[in-house]
Amino acid sequence: MPVRTTLLAMLLLTHVALGAADDGLKHVLICHNGDNDPSTEGWYRSKIYAGKIAEKAVAEDPVGGLAAWRIDDGGALDAPVALSYQKTLTVPELSVMDRRRWRFTMHLRVVESLPRPNFSVCGEVANSTTRYLMRFTTDDQDNTVLTLGSHGSHGATMTAKIRGLGYHRFDFVFDPTKGKSGELAVFVDGDKEPILTGYAGEPSRNVAPRLVWGSNESSSSGQGHYHLVEFAVEEAPAPPPPVPESYMAVDNVCAWPNLTVMPDGAIVATIYSLPSHGGGEGDAQCWASTDQGKTWTLRGTPAKHEPGTCRMNLAAGLAHNDDLVVLCSGWDKRDMSAPRHAGILKPWICRSSDGGRTWQVSKGFPCEKDMSEFIPFGDIIQAQDGALRVSGYAQTPGSAGYTYHCYFLRSRDDGRTWVVESIIAKGHNETALCQQPDGTWLAAARSNGMDVYASSDNGKTWQPRVATSAAQHPGHILRLADGRLLLSHGDRRPGALGVGVRISSDGGKTWSSVSTPIASSISGDCGYPSSVELGDGRILTAYYSQRTPTHPRYHMAVAFWNVDDIFGPETTRSGTGGDRH
Repeated sequence: MPVRTTLLAMLLLTHVALGAADDGLKHVLICHNGDNDPSTEGWYRSKIYAGKIAEKAVAEDPVGGLAAWRIDDGGALDAPVALSYQKTLTVPELSVMDRRRWRFTMHLRVVESLPRPNFSVCGEVANSTTRYLMRFTTDDQDNTVLTLGSHGSHGATMTAKIRGLGYHRFDFVFDPTKGKSGELAVFVDGDKEPILTGYAGEPSRNVAPRLVWGSNESSSSGQGHYHLVEFAVEEAPAPPPPVPESYMAVDNVCAWPNLTVMPDGAIVATIYSLPSHGGGEGDAQCWASTDQGKTWTLRGTPAKHEPGTCRMNLAAGLAHNDDLVVLCSGWDKRDMSAPRHAGILKPWICRSSDGGRTWQVSKGFPCEKDMSEFIPFGDIIQAQDGALRVSGYAQTPGSAGYTYHCYFLRSRDDGRTWVVESIIAKGHNETALCQQPDGTWLAAARSNGMDVYASSDNGKTWQPRVATSAAQHPGHILRLADGRLLLSHGDRRPGALGVGVRISSDGGKTWSSVSTPIASSISGDCGYPSSVELGDGRILTAYYSQRTPTHPRYHMAVAFWNVDDIFGPETTRSGTGGDRH
């Protein structure tokens, strides 16, 4: 504490410390202190969209004399939508949060800002099902105002007024024994009686499990001086399982891999050939491994691009006669002023009878009325009725924000021609498919996260089931030899970049509540996993990344891992609840 700290501030801090010293919540998961740069304390700095926002260290605040980290959102149009510091919560941490008490402490000063009310200064705790929102503003009597909950229509709000614009300590204490599934009480400045009680939060609505503090909106101004931000739990979480080691498999490609196990045991990865996110003029290539994924060699090119185009979006799988079939679309780059939907290339139907070495191409893929050409995605599935099935998505022409719908397509001639069977979900794009032994179809459809849909009438109609967290997409569904389902997906959440996995033991009705990481990335340009089960029970997951801790540029990476090592034998054998560019 600076030497010139006022007596009032010293008395306040003593009072606060006494009020929180014996609450039993001694296991601190993460903490911001004083004028330290939060990014050096384990917090992930998250800035949404371009622009500049003021933030700096305050060694001695003129009000209160405390050291703090200042975040100042002036509400300017060129400011980011949000600038915050975040911690992504691990599976063991979430397990403790669901069962035991926890405390989120924010000791801060809210600076007067106009117009009122504004909600730029904020905090948030989100687990796999519930979101607890804390928003701070001021009133015209120079008081600090706390609001719990959204200021929109997402849930009920609770409000309290605290006298004065100086520093105040807010302890948000969660008790799992209160209410239906736990409630939050708020203690201010060390008082033993809460100023607010009974806050049950609101549905997380696809928000990733995380801790957040900082600036929330650019449309309203606000300045917060954060002296202390701390999250503590009653029970120390177990250490998370180590992330399996990944290996560079194919260098200098963006990849977006799709894995197919061939009849002779070889594994073929169908990928995009260039080291860019759709830039340049590239091809769909097949790389093969004959040693269970250890080494890879270029085997063939299903779709060679025409001048001025790239062939990069694809689905792949085996026909009933063991031919390898690749459906491949892409983008026309010859007229970059054309509307986006007009640049989507008609998919080619590519077929190989020699394991992907040579290819025949036909160009008669269907399209849906009033939609763009289809973009195939994921695995081509041999359905129980003898047909082949695949998913594809298409854009609504001229739609703002590139609105896509995902479709279920069928081939009754072993992949030579295709027709549209049904629409899986509107407003979704890249969709992974899987059929269960009882005939039920599952579809993990990408939006903000992924929505898992099911069909019990062979794909004619679809009903939503569960969802992953925001920024966890797209996915791949694999049925394991023991009947369990594995959902692997990209993870672009701040602080958790890479690939995550979930497991289901009841045919996809419920899934592990949060994902467990099995691969890490330094760049958010990552993911698109595809997984296969090897003969010894291990899982081989291929994915792409612009940059990982072990490789500095675009590549296809592979990770080898064991389901029980990641989830533990108890959790993998029982049904668990689910939670949702």
